[in-house]
Amino acid sequence: MYDKILQPCDIFFTHGEKLLSKLIRLGETSQGEEKTIVNHVGIVTGFGPIDFADVVEALTHVVKHTIYSQYHNKKDKVAIYRPINLNSEQKHIITNKANSYVGDTYGFFKIGMHMLDYFTGKHYFFRKLANNDNYPICSWVVAHSYKAAGFDFGCESGMADPDDIWDFVLKNPDKYKCTLELSNI
Repeated sequence: MYDKILQPCDIFFTHGEKLLSKLIRLGETSQGEEKTIVNHVGIVTGFGPIDFADVVEALTHVVKHTIYSQYHNKKDKVAIYRPINLNSEQKHIITNKANSYVGDTYGFFKIGMHMLDYFTGKHYFFRKLANNDNYPICSWVVAHSYKAAGFDFGCESGMADPDDIWDFVLKNPDKYKCTLELSNI
């Protein structure tokens, strides 16, 4: 299944094979939860073919580029989910918020807070201490962009990790549809 045209607010997920990707997935898995599948998330802010539409994602900085330029011919697998319950105004709010993060420095310290929360059973304690919008991580960009329009992923936006967002879109087919199953592009 593959919709070659991306739309604003589509959410993309990645599954990497490098050690850091594997460690992130390990840290996202709650006790008793099935093995985590994705380790990264980003948001589409433009409209058009996969090699043309802009996306925003937090790498070492929050960047705007295309999924294709970042993930084509790489080992990372990509999946894309489209929200089917947003109106034009909500899409505008979400993409504006995502675009507002472009250029921000990655919040490396937030990864440390996620790790500390992992050892507390994923309780939202340390991440609350690091609740700073100036240094986003990948899930922060997506969750806070959606929060700007009044949406969440079943948890507080500062608590969301890629797996939380993934689990939410999979469990809510009335709100999200898969346009690209997890695969290489």
